[in-house]
Amino acid sequence: MPHLTKGVLKARPMRITSTATLAQIQVALAATRPDLQTVTRGWGSIYDDDSLVGTINAIAPAHDGVILPVIQGSLGPLTTFIRAPETLAARLYWYKPDPTARRLLPAGTPKPKYYKLQAADILINQIDGSPDFTLVVTTTDWRDTNFQIIPALESALRGIDSAATISTVSSVLDLGTPDFFLWLVHMHLDGLPITPDLSIDNMYKVSAQDSLDHETSIARGVTAGRLELLSLLADPNKSFGPAQVIISSALLEAHIGFDLELDGSFQVQGQQTHYSDNVIRSKLEEQLLITQDLTQTIIPSMKQAYQSDVGWHSADRVAYRNARKAEATAAMGRL
Repeated sequence: MPHLTKGVLKARPMRITSTATLAQIQVALAATRPDLQTVTRGWGSIYDDDSLVGTINAIAPAHDGVILPVIQGSLGPLTTFIRAPETLAARLYWYKPDPTARRLLPAGTPKPKYYKLQAADILINQIDGSPDFTLVVTTTDWRDTNFQIIPALESALRGIDSAATISTVSSVLDLGTPDFFLWLVHMHLDGLPITPDLSIDNMYKVSAQDSLDHETSIARGVTAGRLELLSLLADPNKSFGPAQVIISSALLEAHIGFDLELDGSFQVQGQQTHYSDNVIRSKLEEQLLITQDLTQTIIPSMKQAYQSDVGWHSADRVAYRNARKAEATAAMGRL
């Protein structure tokens, strides 16, 4: 039940197709509140007091979701850019039976006495140049997503637009192909910047799979001298991903460590993440900014850089794997 102010920051991106506006969605969400007596789900605000989340017999706060204003970033004294667009932020509450409490309480005990309050946050913004929206949910648990968040949001959306849909497989952050991660390993090992602003400070972990989905994980540092990594890079039947990286941005004054999945989902590594702009932020403000920086700038820029690397898509990929094969063969010969 992670949300922006509790637990490890995890997020999964999706796409909403709807004619609704952010303001209309905000009103629709406010029409459905969580109810302890009937243990039914409903919507609140990311600014709600989260102290009751995870407790039994708890009445959830009932505040409206908020539309966050555009965040402007600076490119210099006279130039700005949109760091984050106008975004609707809300929190979904639902109730889940607690097996231990249910077992200890006498038969016939009313449900609220053994149901635990759960929560997850959502962020919705319109995609630039598109009528669709990006939806980001702060959980990667498919059960919470499929059985709570999507049904609750679809119900609200279809009260405005009966044709509204939520897609879990077509977000703008979806990286498209595992080849992205092979490219990312190449960029890291060769010390190449992703963009003029984004660079890879470190890559701590990357996984590789064969055609039967047998997985090998390179952990505790992805470095060129590791023979097992060279053998994976040399094998054209191996695909890569996910990966754990630290990405730095001078523009955002940020170093963000995170695990990145093929569909654009991520989990932030808090101890590897910090901002150097000397701004004092609450935990909610920082977690929200990290989420917006990853979803609006960092991951889209990484995806665009991969897609735009013409050399990689023409001949460099094959040449890179052949070079790693030669290195692996030479290293094996020295053993």
